[in-house]
Amino acid sequence: AAEDAEATWLAAGNLFQRVLDLLGQVQGSRRTHIHVEEARLSVRQATSLALITNELISNASKHGQGDIEVTFTVHDTIATLQVSDHGPGFPNPFDSNKASHTGLQMVENLVRHDLSGEVRYENRKQGGAIVVVTMPLSGDLPAES
Repeated sequence: AAEDAEATWLAAGNLFQRVLDLLGQVQGSRRTHIHVEEARLSVRQATSLALITNELISNASKHGQGDIEVTFTVHDTIATLQVSDHGPGFPNPFDSNKASHTGLQMVENLVRHDLSGEVRYENRKQGGAIVVVTMPLSGDLPAES
């Protein structure tokens, strides 16, 4: 049964395009630019990435300024999702656990528990915030219990 659960794959490009289609009307005058390297994602990974991306784009549109950039890159067996904006950035120091934001708690939980990955919150040198999620691709995911 575990093999059947992982038998359905989704293309990363399709996933991120769907998220952007859903969010398209919300951004107003601000544009979201997306660059996706293709990867095969399990349904579990795709679902978690869709929720994470939705939350991070929503946060960038609420708290940031300028256009929002979303990149998804793959190097060997590691995928990296980055969502950035041109706003004031994160307060320094920034502790996502102390930020009273249930959306970031959801992001943290999904990244750690569903994707076996990690998340970093940084400020860009040129201004703005960037959230970086790194995760192993499916072959490295723990078996579901």
